Amino acid sequence: MRVIAGNGCYTNYGHQKFTTDRMNEELTAIGVDKTSASKLGDLHVTHASQVTCPQDCPFYGEIEDDIYGAERMRLALAVAEVEAQIIDDFSGNRDARIHVVGDCQTIPAANLVGSAMVRFEERTGRQAYTYCHSWDKVPYSAWMGARVLASCETAEGIRIAREEMGYPSAEWTYMKHLSRKVHEREGVTVLPCPNNFNPKVTCDKCMKCADIELLKERQYVIGLHGHGALKQLKQALEKARQ
Repeated sequence: MRVIAGNGCYTNYGHQKFTTDRMNEELTAIGVDKTSASKLGDLHVTHASQVTCPQDCPFYGEIEDDIYGAERMRLALAVAEVEAQIIDDFSGNRDARIHVVGDCQTIPAANLVGSAMVRFEERTGRQAYTYCHSWDKVPYSAWMGARVLASCETAEGIRIAREEMGYPSAEWTYMKHLSRKVHEREGVTVLPCPNNFNPKVTCDKCMKCADIELLKERQYVIGLHGHGALKQLKQALEKARQ
């Protein structure tokens, strides 16, 4: 697998592209005990091949030698097994962000990774969280109690993820924030990502994406403004909204 044309996914551009290309070539997952990514801060992270991503994701790129059907599902499950083991092997000296690249596009894969995330929290007292672009196929219950936000591009998608698929909250990607404070957007209460306004507020210092209880209680979703390849991202978002 090799990305030959991106479609707005930030993992196919810039510094992240090197890791994504490696994962796609090797069809596996890796873990980093302490990430050097400036936005994330001091976290455990995992990266997985985009074979684990849903091909109908609005940001999914054009990939040479892409894999389809039953073979894709088999490989994605094998990657999930590797990723679950990586999570089990994390030291627990810090919180964890799962799937900087990658996803779980089937219920069995989410069972594996979600269970490992829960074990990590029980073992370490730390938090592990991730986002899921496959929320329309993988219900929240498949994650076995892990901290997971539905990754959405529309207000209607957020409603479906919550009301029909059981997700307690969502991450909403759009091109521009309406405010840096909590605000209403198309009937949704948005908590904007503070890093979008102040790069010193890294994920490890904020961890609002992992605060499932707060997000559910206040009916917040995490708002992320467009970053990375903005032209391609804008086109993908406009298509998703249609």
